[in-house]
Amino acid sequence: MNSFPFQTAQTEEEIHHPSIIFKLQNALYSINSKHVESILSVPDYEKIPNAPNNIIGVFAFRTGMIQILDLRAMLGKVSLQSELTDFQQMIAARRQDHINWVNELERTTQSGETFTLTNNPHKCALGKWYDQFTSDNKGVMFYLKKMEEPHRLLHASIDEIERSKEIADPKARARKQAFILRCARTEYMPKVIQSLEKALDSFQTSVNQAIILVLKDDSDEHHIGLMVDEVLAVENFLPSTVQHAFQSIQKSPYIRGIGKCEKVAGDILEIDAASVISSVIHAPAEED
Repeated sequence: MNSFPFQTAQTEEEIHHPSIIFKLQNALYSINSKHVESILSVPDYEKIPNAPNNIIGVFAFRTGMIQILDLRAMLGKVSLQSELTDFQQMIAARRQDHINWVNELERTTQSGETFTLTNNPHKCALGKWYDQFTSDNKGVMFYLKKMEEPHRLLHASIDEIERSKEIADPKARARKQAFILRCARTEYMPKVIQSLEKALDSFQTSVNQAIILVLKDDSDEHHIGLMVDEVLAVENFLPSTVQHAFQSIQKSPYIRGIGKCEKVAGDILEIDAASVISSVIHAPAEED
């Protein structure tokens, strides 16, 4: 039975180089710092027409232009930009859902028709999404948590409207319903939308805080930029000698091992810098 190739021990040279510990879509990775020339915020870069999805673009570094690689794409993950686009589209759709919900509540209250949309905050599209959504982005989760109460009160408006129908005096009933609708439109719905938009802002900020690791080969002749979500620490990487630790890991030419470090909790996958650099240097030229 073929086993997953991995390294069980560092060489003498590698022991004296700490590793860069970074995050990529809620998972932890490391790369030996001897291959890292610089750590940069994402610079201004030029996109390359018809480039593979793992190449984000090129930027000026020292005396030449170097490519920025999307490590997420290289590992078969959703890119940061795609993740942001999906989040933006979801927020826009759920915002419109609740504008439509309030409009329909007003229309049916005034016409006397039956309101057919859900009064359960967990059964609307936003509630279903929120109940299963998780993120380690604390800003996103903070604002989504703030959305819970106004979202509940907004959906509870339909129950209040139904109870108001029991008021015998038509004028008193109309005043009560007008108050409920005003709270829904001017208090609860705006708070829901504001929380969603602030969550989106936090998500956008995290994308803007992505980091470029400038890698160099052993000859120091070739450089590439590697985009990662966030750098967490610089410390010694402790490789695992337990072979079964690889059983759940998707085989990838860019992963050389698994291990841990002292200050960051969790299993850490070690990126093979040489393989990443080689994928660019030895990439076949595109035909005209």
